[in-house]
Amino acid sequence: MLESLNLPKECVYQQFIPKKQFYTHGNLKTTEKNIFTQGIERITLYAQLTRQNTNIPTYKDETRTYEEVSIFLVELRESEAVEKIATLIMEAIPYPIILIGKLNNQYNFFGAHQRDNLVDEQKIILEKVYQTGFVDSDSIFIEQVNYLSLRKSDFFTFYNDYIQAIIKFNLASRNIKQTENSEEVLEQIEMLEHEIATLKGKLKRENHFNKKMELNMKIKKLEKERKQMEG
Repeated sequence: MLESLNLPKECVYQQFIPKKQFYTHGNLKTTEKNIFTQGIERITLYAQLTRQNTNIPTYKDETRTYEEVSIFLVELRESEAVEKIATLIMEAIPYPIILIGKLNNQYNFFGAHQRDNLVDEQKIILEKVYQTGFVDSDSIFIEQVNYLSLRKSDFFTFYNDYIQAIIKFNLASRNIKQTENSEEVLEQIEMLEHEIATLKGKLKRENHFNKKMELNMKIKKLEKERKQMEG
């Protein structure tokens, strides 16, 4: 599947990265180390895109420094805690990452913009983490993040195209019409979906009929609100 990304051959490394390296560099807690041990089979630095091997200019402004973009393949043992795993890895690396979680024959693409840490230049501040959810190797999303399809005016533009592709894919998979403020719309939808899931969990545990009815009404109201966002 990764060959379908059409990356320049000069960028591809396929270098195995020991999980222990993230323990020390990321200063992980015991529970976080356990997540790595139990959830990850192997981590590979698949490719590293730099100015030298892509001719994409670096980017710097008052808050961000994007000098390169790396692509990590994380082979998973299970799907639990995959978002936590992705977040820990992206927090530990001081440059933008296209992180691909692989489980069996499916792939979950992660990404997050980052800002410079003015207190510790060896660290970054990770912004919102986006993900596609697990998709098949022939998913249309892979075509949308093909190297040839992403703009290359600088590394921020290149990486932002990747992030926007994840957002658009999430909206399209939920049958949401295209909007100018797609990040805000996706955030609203995710909040609604989270609230619905939380209420459904309470409904399963509730034994009193009246409270069940109340919870059910709240769920129906939120589901209607969610449905109205489709177009």
